[in-house]
Amino acid sequence: KLRKLLGKKFKKISIAKIIKSDYSKKEFDFPYLITEKIKGTSLKDSYNDISNKEEIFESMGEFYGKLHSFSFPTYGELDSNLELFNPYSNWFERKCEKIEETFSKIEKNHLLTKENLKLNKRFYEKNKIILKKENKPCLCHGDFSNTNIIVDKIKDKFVVNGIIDFEFVRSGGAVEELFNGFEFSLQKLDFKESLIK
Repeated sequence: KLRKLLGKKFKKISIAKIIKSDYSKKEFDFPYLITEKIKGTSLKDSYNDISNKEEIFESMGEFYGKLHSFSFPTYGELDSNLELFNPYSNWFERKCEKIEETFSKIEKNHLLTKENLKLNKRFYEKNKIILKKENKPCLCHGDFSNTNIIVDKIKDKFVVNGIIDFEFVRSGGAVEELFNGFEFSLQKLDFKESLIK
């Protein structure tokens, strides 16, 4: 459905075709899908070898610009037909709850020192109002990580060859999608101008 939707609006869009899927759990005790292989490796695995990172981040931004051009009346989850269900009554409050849950997990599992956790909480409290600056609910991938971006080397340059893992597709916020992700966020910030361009 997503491939068809994007394909109608944009000539070249790199999303793997689904070869087989089963959500009934008849074959295995879990739902699964098998997709075509997109040539290349993950951005995470290739990152240190890429000399044209600005171009890669610009290509990623272009792809997400295409995805985010589809709008919805409200934020929420999407079913397999890209229909809204479980809409968020208040997107800002939901985001704040998720962030506070993350802080609780960090504290519970002692992932940061008390001083660093306090510093992060202070930063969040001071800046959480920025979360309200999303323009509109739009089609989001839901897992914009460097493992889901497939790149391939052509001659001496890398190119974005495709995007995988759309199981968390949702109606969300474009700005949050572009800059979230713990491991990948610093790299995104390093090339934020290219990503936004």
